[in-house]
Amino acid sequence: MTTTDGFQAYRYHMRQPALHVRDAFELTGSPELAHIDLWLSDYFRITGLNLPSAGSGEDAARANAIAITARALTLYGELARASGLPSFDPGRVLRVAIGDAGRVDITVALPIVENLHDAIFARLFHDALQLVLGPLSLAPSPETASTLLLRIENELASKLRETTDLTSTTVTLSDFAYRSGVPFRHLGGGTMLYGWGARAQIMHSSTGLADSVVGNRISGNKFEAARFMRAAGLPVPEHMLVQTREQALRAAETIGWPVVVKPIDRERSEGVTAFIDNEADFLAAFDYAREWGEAALVEKHIHGASYRILVANGQVNYVVERIPKCVIGNGQDTVAQLAARGDAAREKLPPWKRLMPFPIDDLARQCLARDGLTPDSVPAEGQRAWLRPIFSNAWGGDVAEVTDQLHPENVQLACEVTRLFGLSIAGVDMITPDLTRPWYENGAVINEINTRPQINSSLREHRLMQFWPLMLGGDGRIPVHLIVGTGDLVGAARDRRNDLGASRHYLTTADRTERPDGLPLVLGADTLFDRAIALILRRDVRALVLAGSLDEIVRRGLPVDGIDSLRTVGLDGAEADDAQRRIRALIPVVEREPAEA
Repeated sequence: MTTTDGFQAYRYHMRQPALHVRDAFELTGSPELAHIDLWLSDYFRITGLNLPSAGSGEDAARANAIAITARALTLYGELARASGLPSFDPGRVLRVAIGDAGRVDITVALPIVENLHDAIFARLFHDALQLVLGPLSLAPSPETASTLLLRIENELASKLRETTDLTSTTVTLSDFAYRSGVPFRHLGGGTMLYGWGARAQIMHSSTGLADSVVGNRISGNKFEAARFMRAAGLPVPEHMLVQTREQALRAAETIGWPVVVKPIDRERSEGVTAFIDNEADFLAAFDYAREWGEAALVEKHIHGASYRILVANGQVNYVVERIPKCVIGNGQDTVAQLAARGDAAREKLPPWKRLMPFPIDDLARQCLARDGLTPDSVPAEGQRAWLRPIFSNAWGGDVAEVTDQLHPENVQLACEVTRLFGLSIAGVDMITPDLTRPWYENGAVINEINTRPQINSSLREHRLMQFWPLMLGGDGRIPVHLIVGTGDLVGAARDRRNDLGASRHYLTTADRTERPDGLPLVLGADTLFDRAIALILRRDVRALVLAGSLDEIVRRGLPVDGIDSLRTVGLDGAEADDAQRRIRALIPVVEREPAEA
């Protein structure tokens, strides 16, 4: 198993950079494609499978090898995403060679994530290939699937997730960038470039490069954030900062029961206890909050539902109600039976796709008791039996997408909060008894503002398809024009820039870069590829003209997944035709002139 090159460039019309990888396997007889496909669809839960079928006749061996390789590529993508890597392009089977005794040599183009070691992706593909040839070729059963999937999670996916700074939010946002036609590139350390040049956004998880450092700092302390919002005339809960049990009890008595206790600087509802109405539970909650820091907040409990409002570039992208962990009655089964059924359904998913379990423990019994229930009670049809007091990442829960119900005054409030903190993206948490009414009519409050909101797509895919248009005002692309040939490439690039409109086009070859006004731009890069990357990272670059030799571009590739036009220079008719053919085989050429860009 060896990689054929270390270049991380776009090829074969793929929407992600491609890495050539060679591998080999033995294949005798007809592969058990039906078993493999059942594993992929029913146990790995991969949807939309459209894979080549087995062959027959003289070309059977080759067709079977292609079918196996295509399934390995499909599984590779799933393993990559399970490992926290944003890989969405299906990849390509480039070469299949049938040798003696059933030996098959293959070359594939793997979609990869830039600035990570090539060996990660080559190994992932090799593991996927071995799984397809081995365990997945056997008829699956729930027992064998559970064992295999848990082994993949423990020995592969979870370990790889720990080695990178890429987050689940990065995977989600990159997924919707891919679906929306927005180019994205990993710059290293989990930082991503979405779009190019003047239309781009640089982000780490859900934090933007332009987000206020001061706003991030204030929001990281719940007490300071609430004081800041209160000073700006925005609704926040009444609360008091405490450090000792005695201070905490006095605060609870002053505020009045029920109360909430929380650490001052934790995210994802860590250390939070809600709806406390007695001293014993309160002191336990205070001690729990103090495990996360030296101080805690005692806060008035606000009656109402909790909503997460995602604001992107000054506009509301989506709103979800955050529903605490519960089971829903059917009028026949007990709470314990419903929880067991939920856990059984959960176990049918791969570990990396599972939600949190349905607990029946002391805390669940306390939550049930508030509604006069026990684990042995039979909830009525549609009745929610609460197992946790609040929605949190640690406990899980459910969500309901309610964006269209948000009153315009509440839209304005969420956007005002985000502007106050100087953020391009924020998760604004509102508690209100009625989302459809203005906040000032029913005592609604801003519970928190999250400067690094976790974003996932559950029940809000159609909303997230609008995330990047909101952030970028489109697909984030700038016009990129390419010249291929020999001779005076700088002169040819200048002529092309003048044809296109010199007022906005930067140009570059492998050894010279110019601004739109013709003045040189000195860069510490000595290849066309590296200079092009430097330019798409600049916020003042609105359009590009690239010029290089055919050999350099074919060998090294380009850091863009498509170009607006392709011209040749210094090549005769046959050479020019060959250059056009070879470049167009690598990346799409849309032949779009500036008036249409």
